[in-house]
Amino acid sequence: MTGLAELVSFPSAPLGASDTTRRFSLRFDDGARRFPGLTRGEAALMITRLGGPAGGLRDDLLVAIGLPVLVSDGAGPYLLAADGSLVLVLGPHAHLRENFVAMGQPNPDHLIGTVVDGPEVGWHWTACATVTSDQHVVALDELAAAADDVSLAAWGEHWNQ
Repeated sequence: MTGLAELVSFPSAPLGASDTTRRFSLRFDDGARRFPGLTRGEAALMITRLGGPAGGLRDDLLVAIGLPVLVSDGAGPYLLAADGSLVLVLGPHAHLRENFVAMGQPNPDHLIGTVVDGPEVGWHWTACATVTSDQHVVALDELAAAADDVSLAAWGEHWNQ
C-alpha cells in the first residue's frame, strides 16, 4: 500500500455521532477511506506522519485520539483503528518491553493485542486478534502470559485461526 492520503468528510463515523468534530477520515490513493472518526487536527498529524521516513500506509497502524473521558490510572491513550474501531491502551505488558496491552470496544467482537508507539510510524499493533466477547478475558490472560516475541507470535496464531 502507498501512503498518500487526504482529509475527507465522513459524516457517518461512529465516533462522530456525539462529537461533530470527529466526522473526518483519510482517503488513500487506493480509494479506501480509513480511520473514520478523526478530527481535522488528528488527520493532519497522521498525514504528516505517513509522509515521514517510514513511508506508506501499513495495515497495523493506529491513530492516537483525544477523547473527553476519564480512564483508569495507567490506561490510555485511546487509539483509532483503520476501520474506525475505538481501541484503549490498557497498560504496559508485564514481560514485553515497550509493548502495551490494548483492547477495542465490542463491535460485536473485540480487537485485542499488543501495541507500541514507534518513533517513525507512531502507534501500531505488534500482535492483534479479533476475539469474541465471551472469550476476551481468556485471550487477555493468555496475552499477559506471553513472555517473549515467540510466545507473542504463538498467541497471535492461536487467536487468528
